[in-house]
Amino acid sequence: MGRWQRSVLAAAITVAVNAAVFGFGSAVGWFDGVVASATGEPIGVLTVGVASIVGVLGLGCLRVAVARWRGPVRGRRVFVVAALAILVVSFGSPIGGLDDSTTGATVTLMLTHVVTVVGGLATADILTKPTWGWGWERYRVRELPDHPVALVTGITGGIGGATALALAERGFTVVGVGRRADAADALAARAERLAGTIDVYLADLATMAEAAGLGRTIARQYGESIDVVIHAIGTLEPTASPTSDGIDANIAASWLSRVQVQRQIDLRPGARLVNVAAAESGALPDRLRVELAGPDDLGRGLAAHGQAQLANDLWTASLQRRGLTAFGYGPGSVDTGIRRRIPRPLRAIMRPLFWWSSRRPDDAAADIVRLALDRDLPASGGFASRNGLFEHHPHIHDARRHDDVDRLADTLLGGAAPAP
Repeated sequence: MGRWQRSVLAAAITVAVNAAVFGFGSAVGWFDGVVASATGEPIGVLTVGVASIVGVLGLGCLRVAVARWRGPVRGRRVFVVAALAILVVSFGSPIGGLDDSTTGATVTLMLTHVVTVVGGLATADILTKPTWGWGWERYRVRELPDHPVALVTGITGGIGGATALALAERGFTVVGVGRRADAADALAARAERLAGTIDVYLADLATMAEAAGLGRTIARQYGESIDVVIHAIGTLEPTASPTSDGIDANIAASWLSRVQVQRQIDLRPGARLVNVAAAESGALPDRLRVELAGPDDLGRGLAAHGQAQLANDLWTASLQRRGLTAFGYGPGSVDTGIRRRIPRPLRAIMRPLFWWSSRRPDDAAADIVRLALDRDLPASGGFASRNGLFEHHPHIHDARRHDDVDRLADTLLGGAAPAP
C-alpha cells in the first residue's frame, strides 16, 4: 500500500471513529434538543463527518507547509506544537457553540476534536515521512584491492548485520563479531548467494579480555589486509549493569570494546573506519557537553549510554587527528532490537512516537557503506547522518578532550581483567 493510500485510510479511520463516538452519544440521548448556536440546527453525524474531514485535511496542509518552511524534522516539532494549540482552541466550539447542551454532548464533541487531531497527526506523518536516501545516491567507489576485507563489530545486530550483507554483496570478505549464533548462521546462509563471504566470530566484546583476544585473532589471520572497519556494536541498558570488569555495560559494549578491538588490529594503508554512534548534527545537547577525563565522570544506565555515544564521537575525532580516515555516523532512529532491555509497556508507548523518524537497518547500512567507499569524501574523515556530512560541535573537535578520552580508555582497560 502506497503513501497516499495509507494516508486516505488513516483519514477514513478518523472519520469512522468520530462517527461511532457521535453515534454513541446520540443513542444515549446526550444530543436530544441540542442545536448549534450559529445555525439553530441539530448536529448530525454528517456534520461531524464533514468537520472531521476538513480538520484532517487542514492539518495535513499545515504539515506540508511547515515541513517546507522548517524542514522535515524541525518542521514536525513545530507542527505538533501548533496542532496541540489548535486542539485547545477548538474546545471553545463544543463549550460555547451549543444551545441547550448537556455535559455528555460537550464531552462527546471534545472527544471528536481529539480524535480529529490525532488522526490528522497520523495522516500528516504518513504524507511527509522522509526517505533519507543519502546512502542510496549514486557515487564513485574508491579503488579497492581485488579481495577487500571488512571487519564489522555488532554483526548480529540490525545495523551491523545489514551492513555486512551490503558489503558482501559488493564482494567483500566480511569478518564479523557478534554474540548470537542463530543470527550469525542466518547471515552466513544469506551470504552464500552473494559475491563475497561473511565469517562470524562469536564473542562477548563487553568483556575486555574477550575483545582483546578476538582482536589479536583477527590480526593474526588477516594482518594488514583490512580495508574497512565498521564498529556497530552497542547496547542500551536502562539501569546500572556492570560487566565482569566492573564497567557499566553501556560504556563497555558501546564504546570501550571498539577501542579494545581497534588497538589489536592493523589496517591496510588508505583504510576507512566508520564508528556508529549517536550524533546526527553538530547541535550537541547540553547534557552531553561534559568532561570524560576519568572513571569518576561516568554514570550508570541511561546516563552511561549517552556518555558512551559522546566518547565514540570524541574517539572518532581523535582517530582523525592521528591520520586515519574515520567517520562518525549517527543513524537516527532505526528499527532494531537495541531497545529490547526497556520494559515492554514503555516500548509500546515509544514505538508510535519514533515511527515517523525510524528507518530500516538497510537504509542505515547504505549510508555506512557510502562512508566506507565513496571516493569523493574527505580523506580526513568527518561526521555524517542520514542527511549526509555535517560539521560537528566544537566540543567534539577539542584536542584536550581527545587526550582525555584516550587516557580514560587506558585507565579502564588497565583495570580490566587481562586477556589469557
